Formats: sequence, structure tokens, C-alpha cells
Amino acid sequence: MKQKARRIAEAAAFLVLCCAVLSAGEAAPAPQAPGAAGEAAAAMKNVINWTLKLDPFTLTLIFLILATIIGTLLKGRSRDRCYKRMRYFPIRLVLDDRTVNGRLTVGNAGIELEPDKPEMGPFGARTGFLLPRGELGRVRTMYRVLGRLSAAERRARDAMMRQVRKPGIARRIGRFFTNLAGSFKDAFTELFSVLMGRLNANLGTLKSQQAYITRVQQGVVEAVPNASYDAILERLRGLRVEVELNLPNVPPRVSAVLDEYTAANLSLFDVRMPVDKAPFEVVEKDGRKLVRNPGERPITLPWAGWTEVGAGEEKSVSPPPEGAQAFFIETADAVFPRGNAQARYRLGDDEAPGDRANR
Repeated sequence: MKQKARRIAEAAAFLVLCCAVLSAGEAAPAPQAPGAAGEAAAAMKNVINWTLKLDPFTLTLIFLILATIIGTLLKGRSRDRCYKRMRYFPIRLVLDDRTVNGRLTVGNAGIELEPDKPEMGPFGARTGFLLPRGELGRVRTMYRVLGRLSAAERRARDAMMRQVRKPGIARRIGRFFTNLAGSFKDAFTELFSVLMGRLNANLGTLKSQQAYITRVQQGVVEAVPNASYDAILERLRGLRVEVELNLPNVPPRVSAVLDEYTAANLSLFDVRMPVDKAPFEVVEKDGRKLVRNPGERPITLPWAGWTEVGAGEEKSVSPPPEGAQAFFIETADAVFPRGNAQARYRLGDDEAPGDRANR
């Protein structure tokens, strides 16, 4: 909450500065207020007038410094909100070429997974798997299996779910203002363009500084809280939805509770996920071939439309093709890339199974 409030304050300060610069070139000076307020206004006017008289080289240097400062501040606290919902929990990270298990740490430059038991590599024990920001596009999904969480971890996870499904007044107010700022993203961009046009009118062409101006503009837009605001997904947070997925070894449609969203990802609660390969048997009864689950956990059959078979059950499905695999299926919380996941339907059952169990 403190970080969100600070971001809103920064955006408001930028608006005040823009208004001051836009009014700096007026012919008639504004009357000065008496006392300290008048002195502060006069000092600000002098600073603005001095800025407008700078030569192109000095202006370039100022823009470079501003871009560097803004970029550094944003990089220092920019983290994907969906990944943050998984941090410090044991998760399974599925990439395009491997699967990694460990406890997630989220940083501004990428993510790290710390395994419970270090894996031995050719140069010693591997105590952490690193995925920098530039390689996050390799992530197909990450999920935490509820049945594998400790009691303390499960309580923390359930508290997160309650906050989404039944947020308090403070959270509602904070979310409202951050969403309001996010919905004004285009207005911030337009305001910055107008500001740059006014500077251009006062200083002449700024083509030599265009690259730095673009960097500053991008930094200001990124500083807007919840810049990925989506009115439809915002209404669905905390509700059960049907999500269409386009990923290998994952059902094409799943039911889940929408937790969080960003421009890159969707975070979901209570998803039935295939987690590990499972054994199965094909038996014949009364001239029919049945698939039997010999284990003690439910399994799912991808070749049969992801049909679930309970522990010890038998089901009549299409014969498995050569090389077919079955998977154990468990309830998990998952993060999917939005390029491969789309919330398609809002479901009538607004109460998650986990909520009923916790009553």
C-alpha cells in the first residue's frame, strides 16, 4: 500500500510540474501569493524560465540524467504481480525445454528458484536456478500444488485467496485508486506529448534529444500504477471463470478462480493441473476395453479429452494410442502467459471448492 501511494504521489507531482511548464510562457505574469507560498511560486517560476533558456547540449544532458534516474527507480521496484503471488512458495516452473522445482524468489531483473535439495552438476552443487528478465518468455506455466504445501504455507495461501474473494475496505479503496491511475495511462502519454510540444515551441527543434525524450516518456507511463488495467478482468477477480489454454500437456479448458493479471500473465487459484506421469492399465470386461487407475490418486487421460479416472476406478474410453501417457491430477494455483491463456467465460459457481472446505 505504501508503494502504491508513493507512485500516485509521484504521478501527481509530475502533473503539477507539467502544468507549471505549460503556463511558464504566458505573457502576463501571475500575481504572487504573499508569504512563503509566494516565494516558493516565484522560485519555481525562475527555475522554469532558466530551464527554457538552456542550450541544446545542456538540455540533452538534463534529459539523459532524468531518463537514467527514472529508469533506475522503475527497474528497482518493477516486478510482475502474478509472479509475486507465487514468491517464497515451493513451485514447479515449466519452461520450453525443462521443468524446475524450487522455492521462488522474484526480483526486478528476473526470477530464481532455490531447490530444497541442491542438484549436483559437473562443477558442484547447483543451489539456485536463474531466469533473467529477457528469458521470461520461455515460461509456459508455474504452479504450486496445494497438497504439497506445509500448514503455514497453506494458511498464507488461503489468506491471499480470501483477500481476493472478499477484500476489505482498505484494499478496495487502494485498488480503486490504482486502477483509476492505470485507466489514465493514455492521458499521461498525451499530456507528456503536449509538454514536449510546448518545450519545442520555446526552445526550437528537439530532434537531437528525441531518443532521450522517448525514454523519459516511457518511464513516466510505466510509473503509472497498474498500467495494465483491464476493466473486464478487474470485474472477474475473485470469481470462478473458464480459461482456454493453448499449451502442451495441459487441458485446453480449465475452471479456476481469477486471482491477478498483468500485461504478460494471468494468476489463477484452484486449477486442476496434471502434475506427474501416472501408471494406468488397459483391461477387458464383457468385450469392452477399459482404462483402470491402479494408484491411490486420480489420474487424467489426455487422449480421451482429459477424462479423469479416480483412484481404483475403471472407465470406458477410447483405446490409448501407442506411447500414450496419463498424468496424476491435483488442485494447484498457477500462472499462465496471457498469450496462451484467455479467460473466456464467467461461471455461475462463484464459490471455489477450497472456500467450501475452509468453512
